[in-house]
Amino acid sequence: MAELREMGMKELRDLRKVLYTVAEVVSGFCCQPRFLTEDGKSYNAAGSVLEDICDFLGSYEQAAVNISVAAKPATSSEVEWRGWTILSFEADCAEDLAPFAVKAAEFVRDEAESRLREARRPAVTDRATERSVKEAAQ
Repeated sequence: MAELREMGMKELRDLRKVLYTVAEVVSGFCCQPRFLTEDGKSYNAAGSVLEDICDFLGSYEQAAVNISVAAKPATSSEVEWRGWTILSFEADCAEDLAPFAVKAAEFVRDEAESRLREARRPAVTDRATERSVKEAAQ
């Protein structure tokens, strides 16, 4: 898990998407008759291994999301990637649109605030530079 904590928000988003997709593919294989017992009510040994692989992938996916939730991104692009990571996971689990829409709106707000802070930063730096130049000239 240490490797996950060292990843940037975009890397976590990309990893989460791959883990989800691979788990879906493996889950589809689990439903095939060749991975079920004769009565079709449970997995055979190979099906059980595939189920374990799905669980493992799901655990890593959840860890990537948990790290994203706990993250405090510094840039607007990191805020955006964090939002995509969490929202894509939430969308896959959501049953109701309204709570999901509220979360999406909150992430849009967070990204907009971050972009606004970034837009203001150069102006503050320019004013400080102007003051330094004026002071040096005096």
